[in-house]
Amino acid sequence: MIQFIKKTNIDFLGKRKIFYIISLSLVIISIISLIVIGPRYGVDFTGGSLYVIRFSKEVSIEEIRNSLKDLNVHNPTIQRSLESYEYLIKIDLKELPYGGGFSTQLIEKLKERIKDSNPEILKEEVVGPRISKELQKITFFALLVGIGGILIYVSFRFNFRFGTAAVLALIHDALITLGFIVLTRTTVNIPIVAALLTIIGYSVNDSIVVSDRVRENLKKLRKEGFEFIANLSINETLSRTVLTSLTTLFVTFLIWFLGTADIKDFGKVLSIGIITGTYSSIFIVAALVTDWEKRAPSRRYKLKTLIIMFSTTLFLGYLPWAPATYASLFALLFPYFIRNPFFYSLFFFLYFFLSIITINQLEKIWGKDAKKITADEVLGILTTFFLIPINLKTLILGFFLFRFYDIFKLPFLRKVEKLEGGLGVVLDDVLAGVLANLTLRIILILWQ
Repeated sequence: MIQFIKKTNIDFLGKRKIFYIISLSLVIISIISLIVIGPRYGVDFTGGSLYVIRFSKEVSIEEIRNSLKDLNVHNPTIQRSLESYEYLIKIDLKELPYGGGFSTQLIEKLKERIKDSNPEILKEEVVGPRISKELQKITFFALLVGIGGILIYVSFRFNFRFGTAAVLALIHDALITLGFIVLTRTTVNIPIVAALLTIIGYSVNDSIVVSDRVRENLKKLRKEGFEFIANLSINETLSRTVLTSLTTLFVTFLIWFLGTADIKDFGKVLSIGIITGTYSSIFIVAALVTDWEKRAPSRRYKLKTLIIMFSTTLFLGYLPWAPATYASLFALLFPYFIRNPFFYSLFFFLYFFLSIITINQLEKIWGKDAKKITADEVLGILTTFFLIPINLKTLILGFFLFRFYDIFKLPFLRKVEKLEGGLGVVLDDVLAGVLANLTLRIILILWQ
């Protein structure tokens, strides 16, 4: 690898209190700005109108923007089609005049300002606030799932302390970036949400590089203290971290300063997020873990409580009688409360992959398909009620059908159960859930 920065011996962790104060100040400013000023949502979130306009010749986006300013529309989203002289224009509901007739005014203004352009509206749609509210919920849920998944992955890959520190760094990066968005009055739209999700992924990537080096050095330098090892690891990965950030920033700065109006904001937010993420991975993550280690030194090779809690369904697997049945009963809460098909599917796949990972870990200690492991029963229940109307009748029927197929396994389910690792443990319950789901559908059809 290219050594952008030669070997260093900077005492990052010795100055960590200074960086805590800087980070805390920026986070407080961001939170105050979010509460007092608030984000400025675009048409994707607030509702508004969408127009597709075709011209007879090439027209600059600035000319269209100036025409809209004459109509008191100051923050439109304008995109040009690559294949023709067609332009997509989104206008916030708050900027549309009352009483209608805006499309006629827009065409007249375009004809007046852009001569011989022959503007023609090909499509006009209204984005309702109700759809936009649903989009806000999905966006917020996607962010939470992303952060939760990162916490679990880093906890399993390294340890819970690094996972927690990485998530705190993500929240730190996201809050500071959001504060920047609010203070610069950047319009929050779908590209900005994409930028925030990219920042989360980028930030955790840098944190994982540092965490991985700390883990390697802990094995090599067993006699050294944790602070020394963490500081050494940051210095060893410094060149890689800075070089990666600078090459990425080169591209995002080009987008920011040379891009069109609508993509400028994407580049601007991404640039600030990358700077913040690089800062947190160098100065914050290892510092938090170091302070945690000083207050309560961790014991190596201790079985992770988080893995056990997940795999045993909040420790229900430790019950002496019928733990699988109790876990299945508990799992009925998920289909009851998660009614949205998108959220339900997302939750199922996340639970599926986490179950395989955690069961693989515990099988090394407890053996194949231990009775204490009940995460597979939860997946079976989730499969049973997939796209099934939820009421008391279907919950009772689905529960007993799943338990029947799970206990009295068909021959092919027993073969699936013998597959190696967590996949075999999980897959036979998912297939039992599929059988229960199909049977439940037939019963509901006959019942009607």
